[in-house]
Amino acid sequence: AHAVSWEGGAAVAVHNFADRPARATVQFPAEIVKSGMGGWRHLFGIKGHSARPPEPPTKSGKLAVELPPYGYHWFGRREGFERHAT
Repeated sequence: AHAVSWEGGAAVAVHNFADRPARATVQFPAEIVKSGMGGWRHLFGIKGHSARPPEPPTKSGKLAVELPPYGYHWFGRREGFERHAT
């Protein structure tokens, strides 16, 4: 998994580079959790056998996802988007 933050926004991506399904549990970085865990949503990813996207991270910053072979999921949030829009 990898995380990025920039100008009030953040994204976390989880990838499975194996040829078999995998389960990933990720703890978000402390600076992201401290800023609040509201507003996260699933951006895109391969859903595998499920028609539903995975749940966003919990308030404590934990994320658990099932990944199909070579699958991925990206989650993101944008705080204060209206303030930055032109």
